[in-house]
Amino acid sequence: MDGVVKESWQIVTVECPESSTLERLPTAAVVLDEQGRVIFANGEAVRFLGLDDSHDGPAPDFHELVHPSGCGAGGGCLLRETLCRGVKVHYEEDRFRNHRSQPRAVYFSVSPLQVEQNEGTLIIFGDISASRDLRAYRLAMDRMTAVGTLAAGMAHEINNPLAFVRANIDFTLRALERRQSQECQDGELLEQPDDQALSEALSDVLDGLDRVGSIVEGLKVFVDDGEAVENVDAEHCLSNALVVCSGRLEQVASVQREGPPLGRVWGNEARLARVFVNLLCNAADAIEEVGGEGLIQVVTGREGKRQYVEIIDDGVGLSVENQKRIFDPFFTLREAGGGTGLGLYISHNFVNEMKGELTVRSRPGQGSTFRVELPLGK
Repeated sequence: MDGVVKESWQIVTVECPESSTLERLPTAAVVLDEQGRVIFANGEAVRFLGLDDSHDGPAPDFHELVHPSGCGAGGGCLLRETLCRGVKVHYEEDRFRNHRSQPRAVYFSVSPLQVEQNEGTLIIFGDISASRDLRAYRLAMDRMTAVGTLAAGMAHEINNPLAFVRANIDFTLRALERRQSQECQDGELLEQPDDQALSEALSDVLDGLDRVGSIVEGLKVFVDDGEAVENVDAEHCLSNALVVCSGRLEQVASVQREGPPLGRVWGNEARLARVFVNLLCNAADAIEEVGGEGLIQVVTGREGKRQYVEIIDDGVGLSVENQKRIFDPFFTLREAGGGTGLGLYISHNFVNEMKGELTVRSRPGQGSTFRVELPLGK
C-alpha cells in the first residue's frame, strides 16, 4: 500500500470505508497492509499496543508488536502463518504482548480486506486475561471445595489400612522377639507362630501399603496439569476418582460397576478424573437428600468412535427446569454453604474442551443419569 502516511495511526491517503465502523468497536481492531504493517488502529488497539504519534519511520509490523520475542517453542505461530497465507481464522486464542511488554491472553480473528485496489488484512482481537483469571479462581475454588468435602472420607480410607498395617507389623515383631528370647511360661516354651502365619501378616502389610499408595495416587486428580489434550487412559482416571470418593460414597450408597474397562480417549488426565469426582460426589449428594442407603451405578461402554461413562443414582432427581440450569455457574440445589455451584459447570467446560459431551437425564424422585462421552484415543 504505497503512499500510506501515518497520522495517529489512521489511513489518510487510502480511503477505508470501514474505518469509522471499526473505530466504534468495543474491541481492538487493526488494518494491516500487504507487508503486515499497521496502517490503522482503533482506540482499543491503540491503548493495548501503545501506539502514539511519537513513532518515526515506517508503520510497525503487527506480528513483531505482539510477538516481540518470537513465537515460543516449536516454531509454530498461527498468527504468522495466517498472515503469510492470507486466510481467515475466527476466535483463536493466543498471547499478545501489550505496550507494557506484558503477555496477555487474547482471542483474535483475521480476515482479508480490500482497501481500494490494495489487499490488506483486518485483525480483531480482545484481551481475555481477566476472564481467564476469573476462570482460574473458579477452578481453585472448586478444587478446594472438593478437597474439603472428601477430606473426612479420605482420612478414613487411609486410617483403615494403616491400622491393620500397624497390627500386623506388631504381631510379626512380637513373634520374632519370642523366637530370639525363647520366652517361657510355667516352664514351657510359648507357642510360636509358624512361617506361614508370619508370611501372611507381612503380605497384609504390603496390601495395606498398596491401598494407601492408591489413595495418594488418586489425590493427583486435584493437581491441575494444564489444558493439554492428549491420549489418556480413561480407566485409570475413573479408578482414581472412585478411590478418592470411596469414603464419601460409602456413607450414603453402594457402588455397582458395569460394562467393560474403558480404553484410551482424547482428554486431559487430571481434568477428566476431576469430572468423574464431581459427578460421583453429585450422585452422593442426590442420594443423601433422600436419606442415603442408595445405589450408584457406574456404567461404561463404547458407541461408534466414542466411549461413554454413565453415573446413575437413585437420589432426589431433577425437574425439567433444573435440568436446563444444572450446568450454569453458581447454580446449586444445596443449602447455603453446602457447595459453590461450580462443580458441574466446570465439569461441563472440561468435557467440552476435550471435544466430548456431558449430558443429564433425570426425573424428580427417580434419580439422575449423567453421561460423559469422549472421542476414542489410540
